Amino acid sequence: FTSTRDTLDNEMIGPHLIEEGDRKDGEGVEDGMAVGEGDVVHDGGEVSEAEVLSEFLNVPENVETVGSASVTNEICETQNNVELSDIDRLNDVDDEAFNISVHTSEEELQPTVPLITPREPPPQLISEPLPSHSPDPQSPHHAPEQSSQFLSCIPQVRFSSNLSPLLPTGLHWSPCGDHLAVSSDTSIQVYSPWQDSMEDADLTPSASIRHAECLYSWVWTSGPSTTSPTMLVTTGRYQPVQLYTCQSNSNNRLDIQLESTYKCINQLDELSHAFSVALDRTSSTLYCGLKGEVRVFDVSRPGRVSTCHVTRGKKGQNGIVSCLAVSDVLPVYAAGCYDRTVGLYSEQGDRLCVLRGQLGGVTQLAFTKDGTKLFAGGRKDNEVLCWDLRQPGMVLYTLQREVTTNQTIQFTLSPCQKYLSSANTDGSVRIWDLDRQADSVTGVLEPAAGWLLHKDASNGVSWHPGGELLATCSGQRHFKMDNVMDMEEDEVVEENSVVVWSLS
Repeated sequence: FTSTRDTLDNEMIGPHLIEEGDRKDGEGVEDGMAVGEGDVVHDGGEVSEAEVLSEFLNVPENVETVGSASVTNEICETQNNVELSDIDRLNDVDDEAFNISVHTSEEELQPTVPLITPREPPPQLISEPLPSHSPDPQSPHHAPEQSSQFLSCIPQVRFSSNLSPLLPTGLHWSPCGDHLAVSSDTSIQVYSPWQDSMEDADLTPSASIRHAECLYSWVWTSGPSTTSPTMLVTTGRYQPVQLYTCQSNSNNRLDIQLESTYKCINQLDELSHAFSVALDRTSSTLYCGLKGEVRVFDVSRPGRVSTCHVTRGKKGQNGIVSCLAVSDVLPVYAAGCYDRTVGLYSEQGDRLCVLRGQLGGVTQLAFTKDGTKLFAGGRKDNEVLCWDLRQPGMVLYTLQREVTTNQTIQFTLSPCQKYLSSANTDGSVRIWDLDRQADSVTGVLEPAAGWLLHKDASNGVSWHPGGELLATCSGQRHFKMDNVMDMEEDEVVEENSVVVWSLS
């Protein structure tokens, strides 16, 4: 066990190495205290470190990284009866081919920047997005074709809608890909792009959900079975957690019905609102994040009966649990906190470890489908950290984006899990190829493509389940000063919109 732990400590790489004067486990983890970038704290009081290692190190290592292309000089043997002049001519041709290969390899070693055209010729592009109302089951197997499409073309507007005066805060496609939900401060509007003619590029909402108070978090997942309607869960200030069932009718419009409510009751027998929600893979367990704790409900049992998982403590997470994510293959879930920490917990609520390294409060978490990596992003934090769950505490690489505000800036994984796309406050959208190799010195994975799609801050991005469409939304709060200040500053462009882009 000692040698295994030493190996894990020695493998910490990148810009998130523990700074000089490292703390011991549990020291300096008070709420609001500054913590060095990349510090990792394991809670030995709750679960032994041996259990932590056994929990994660059993995950099969099935993630491969693609390194730089190597150049091989193949020497062909010639027959003895070939004339000397023919041999010289063949050698000259081989030397020219070898020089061309070396030049190609040097170009591949250069980091890829946005708006770079790929070296390989693009395949035949699809002129129209898939009109099917279900995701293409073969899309994960067409990852190489998707790579050429993303890098060789500029996204084209397919559908759009002006949301003013509403300020969008995020968006998600439905699990089947038929509908697109966009959230604002107090409501969720659902659009059905395929309900009308494909020639109509203006989106109009087909359904909506309104909250009496501020909407904090929401999630849209599939039902317990293939025949069950999809589930949309919301939580807001002074409101219980509400679960809606969403089902398409004959006109391909969405019927939304309030199915059940779940109340987080505190020690004073009063309602405490949840700040974040998440459902497990089977949609049978509901996780609700509060301040210093996570409430777990049985979806089939609405009401106030729940299990409390405490996250606060000297070695825990004392702030508001701002986001949650549940692994599809591991019996764990992750809780992001505004105190810049990410906690990993078992299904029973045991704290496995606490990951530290974000510069701002954590606003979004995402597991990969194979359970080997966890992506985390924060507010006013220009880095998306990729944590290696096979070696807890190790950062595989970082993704650089632009986040200059306190609003939640979304990122999303592609259906094939090969790409990650993130919005940026400068109005751009960047895409990373996760199979590429990060810089060995800085640990930064360079983006494979990027486009300036909005004039205002882009705060939401969601990949269509089919992989051929990308939905984005833009908007931020603008505080206008007096007339004297307005004359001295440049005119501020406000754009509150949702756009569906075609990537083919």
